[in-house]
Amino acid sequence: MFTEKEKLLANEAHLTKSLLSTGLHALRKADVEHIGLFYQAFFSLSIGLERMLKIIMIMKFRVKKDGRFPENHDLIKCGHDLKKLLKEIGIASFNDEISDDIISFLNAFADKDRYYNFDSLTISNYNKDNPLAKWKQIQNKILETYPRKTISNQHLYAARVLDHCSCVYFDDLSGNSIDSVEYLVLNQYDCEYAQSYAVWHLFQIIKTLKTYICSLEREKYFMPVISEFFDYYTDYWSRSEIRKKKNWMNI
Repeated sequence: MFTEKEKLLANEAHLTKSLLSTGLHALRKADVEHIGLFYQAFFSLSIGLERMLKIIMIMKFRVKKDGRFPENHDLIKCGHDLKKLLKEIGIASFNDEISDDIISFLNAFADKDRYYNFDSLTISNYNKDNPLAKWKQIQNKILETYPRKTISNQHLYAARVLDHCSCVYFDDLSGNSIDSVEYLVLNQYDCEYAQSYAVWHLFQIIKTLKTYICSLEREKYFMPVISEFFDYYTDYWSRSEIRKKKNWMNI
């Protein structure tokens, strides 16, 4: 039988698993036609990673204190700061520039950037960067790191034909107008490619934390078995399989 505190920890692991899968799912499907999914992804992933790190802090405490649970002040001392939480468990960097940039981005989003739209609306001369534009910088770095194949001439030709008989209007993530089908197709092609790699990098981050959880469980075994909530995040999946996966709600 689980104790009441063990039940609460299991519930927290259920929540964290759901937040991470929801975030990966939204990020993989987000584009300029579905801007809201970017925000959904950033909220879910920043909160999910924070809670996963705090679960690890609880596990570390239990290992050191023979199964006892920490006090509230032990858990909240790092606040919502992902970088502080990572340092607390001994991870200063993921030794990968894009992964570290993603952590920095989500950390800033959890702190202030999640209020960007309201703050820009209500604060005079507000000059902070739009989080969507900041994410576009990460996309650009991904495109530089993993050069993609050139889009087919057939797709571009079809887009140019449609430009003669249609009208489109979107903004890209940097706030520039997308006013042609050709530009929309090129933007979506880049976004699809970059998002697949962003999901892969996030998978590696979560897998690293899951591996850390397994090491704690090998040191001392307590209930619940937290690693079982994150059993999908293993080396079994190739980069290609992770990039191609679009439905992350079924893990």
